[in-house]
Amino acid sequence: MHHEEASMIKTIVQNLINGSMMGAIYALIALGLSIVYGVMNVVNFAHGDFVMLSMYFTFWVATLMRWDAVATPLLTFPLLFIIGIFTYYAIIDRTLRQIYVTQIAVTVGLQTLLRALTQVIWKA
Repeated sequence: MHHEEASMIKTIVQNLINGSMMGAIYALIALGLSIVYGVMNVVNFAHGDFVMLSMYFTFWVATLMRWDAVATPLLTFPLLFIIGIFTYYAIIDRTLRQIYVTQIAVTVGLQTLLRALTQVIWKA
């Protein structure tokens, strides 16, 4: 086998692995979104931004604390759990008895807030 063919096969295998990993991440995001809507009956437009926040925290912990990527959930999971509980009781719980337009407006506002905070902390 020539060097070019081996390199091409390696690239194809790596792309298949990367695609499978991205597909797993998208499946987890969709699962979380459907659980939030199915259980709590909340249309959460900020769901993807919480995922973005968790990925930034994971990268930050892995980089600054020099932790292995597999170990970072030991810190990021409890931190985001606390942020989620705070967000629920401070914001979401107050909109549960309102009309859906209120829930949508509040979660879109939360989405905008999370994006702005992320840009302030980690830059654009």
